[in-house]
Amino acid sequence: GSGRLGQWAYDHLPGFAHLAEFGYRIIATNREMLSSVIGWLWGDTLEVPTYQKSADLFLRSLAAIYLIAFLSLWVQIHGLIGSDGILPLSDTMARVSEQLGSPDLLRFPTLFWISSSDLFLHLVCGFGVLLAAAAVINPSLWPSWLLLWFGYLSLLTVGDPFLSFQWDILLLEAGFLALFLAPFSMGRTKQSANPPRLLSWLFRWLLFRLMFTSGAVKLTSGDP
Repeated sequence: GSGRLGQWAYDHLPGFAHLAEFGYRIIATNREMLSSVIGWLWGDTLEVPTYQKSADLFLRSLAAIYLIAFLSLWVQIHGLIGSDGILPLSDTMARVSEQLGSPDLLRFPTLFWISSSDLFLHLVCGFGVLLAAAAVINPSLWPSWLLLWFGYLSLLTVGDPFLSFQWDILLLEAGFLALFLAPFSMGRTKQSANPPRLLSWLFRWLLFRLMFTSGAVKLTSGDP
């Protein structure tokens, strides 16, 4: 272990023993000051840090973004894909039904297989607003994240010409990862305080792709 490695270095590595003793003397003579610095950096507790608070903050922020997304889409949804809109939902579903023959959530994932009426369209948007508001208040309710994600995916699937921007895809990707993060928010037990390491790296990968593709688009667009 690290203890044996340190002992070996102390006994055999030239100069290491003097360096270690010098470091110890500095720490011993400045113990109070260093203790204050460590307390300021680490906090009042020596418990292992968890992702509970950061997961809770992230989920509440994502829920607020869902709320804005559903609300902003709701006020213009009728003019976009309503019965009198630019790309009527009923026409879209009729074409898809003709091509696929029967409802197929894998090839065309949307709630609008149930109904393509204006009423149902507004219900999906309104329900999304309510669920997002509930998730802001209590982000640990896992079913709300599943419904938010599939609700927005349903709207994006049928309104692709209007919802194919980078931020729409980003919201769906972040929302999908949130399905696995929600159990680790503040509303859960300490035993499940930290998400799996793989999930943490998936969030980092999402952030990297966002930054990289944003820069790539900026460079390739010729915009100075």
